[in-house]
Amino acid sequence: MAQAGAPAASLKRQVDEVKHLAIYRESVKKEMKHRSLNENFDFNPKNLITVTDKPTKKFDMGDESQKDVVL
Repeated sequence: MAQAGAPAASLKRQVDEVKHLAIYRESVKKEMKHRSLNENFDFNPKNLITVTDKPTKKFDMGDESQKDVVL
């Protein structure tokens, strides 16, 4: 009897996959319907936030060579 149940389980899994794909397609359609592109992008350098160096950095590698630096 295990053989008779095997195709039914396989069919059930296929139906579930089809159902999940249908739900996925539906959600993608909803997302695409409400999607919009902002074409009026404005860049203002006065409001630019800069990122500083790490506070744990012990030395500046600008002028010194790595030979002179002792860790």
